[in-house]
Amino acid sequence: MFFRWQNEKRIQEKYNELLAKMKSDAEQKPAEKVDFKLKNSKLNEEKANELLSKLTALERENFFLEKSMTLNKLSIKLKTNTTYLSEIINDYKGCNFNTYLNQLRISYITQKLYEDKLWRKYSTNALSAEAGFTNKSKFSKAFYNRNGLSPIEFIRKRNKELGDGV
Repeated sequence: MFFRWQNEKRIQEKYNELLAKMKSDAEQKPAEKVDFKLKNSKLNEEKANELLSKLTALERENFFLEKSMTLNKLSIKLKTNTTYLSEIINDYKGCNFNTYLNQLRISYITQKLYEDKLWRKYSTNALSAEAGFTNKSKFSKAFYNRNGLSPIEFIRKRNKELGDGV
């Protein structure tokens, strides 16, 4: 009984932290320009800002939901090479391409689960597919790593918060 209570407490804390992070992220506007002189970049500032602007535009179009998205495919969409794109993601986003892609996918799904009751009825397999993951275990692991909760825990907490179910 104690372990169940302790686990519920941990889940509630993680859920509250996640909601605060989502609120904070929503209030922040992504920077359209970055001072790349401060970073170790082979790109000139104009080209770097152009790529960053194009990347931000593609993020708004949810390019990351494509299951077969790769660094190469994205570089073709942006009309640049993989080296420059990788450099932009590493320097500006602070992570490698796969981590960046997973973060975008998980943020997207988390927002959908938070906002839309219908999405909270989807199975983990369906959510995984909607997010562009190749399988549910990779999705669940990425969701947990990003949010500190499993998708099921998040859905249960959100439904309970709204009185939509147990």
